[in-house]
Amino acid sequence: MNIVTLSSQNQITLPMSLGLIPRGKFFVGKQGSKIVLEPIQGSITDKLAGSLTKYISKDKLGKSWKVIMTETQKIRAKHIASE
Repeated sequence: MNIVTLSSQNQITLPMSLGLIPRGKFFVGKQGSKIVLEPIQGSITDKLAGSLTKYISKDKLGKSWKVIMTETQKIRAKHIASE
């Protein structure tokens, strides 16, 4: 086990002996009193697929990103026009 220091900018330096890839991405979480880093293997899209479904309104599910963005832009334009 290694000792690391949390900087004033909330950063830590991980030891090279852990064999991590520089500039790699990690999931960070707490398990009890422990902080856990899990390296992301593959794309982040693959890792997150389906995990955000509960936060998306049902009428958006199954629509393409482009359709959702177009709908969102229309809603935002109406909001700006009403201000």
